[in-house]
Amino acid sequence: MTTSIDRAFQALVNGTPTVAGTNNDIRSIVWEQFRAKYSTTLTIQINSVKLILKANHSLSGKSTSYHCNLTPEQYVLINGSDFGLSKKKTPYLNICIGICEVHGGGNYYTKVANNNIYII
Repeated sequence: MTTSIDRAFQALVNGTPTVAGTNNDIRSIVWEQFRAKYSTTLTIQINSVKLILKANHSLSGKSTSYHCNLTPEQYVLINGSDFGLSKKKTPYLNICIGICEVHGGGNYYTKVANNNIYII
């Protein structure tokens, strides 16, 4: 069931304070509510790929990110190609401060727009 916090998260635009996007203060408020609701795990779906992300809290408890490893097949389904996929390292997905990044295992990563992320 999608709640108002989930919808607010999905409405965030992947931008920075200097690029067109959601205001940083608004992003912080939504992110704080979101991480309070999903304090241990987060289950999402991107392009028909269902993922369970584990919450990683800083020692101070002031910041939280969500992380999960991906299979090469999941990486391709999310990105649409195997470009940037490392043969030696594990691809992963990370969400921090409302920004979702998909890493191919090396230096290459892409961002996923939050409106493409469905919270289950």
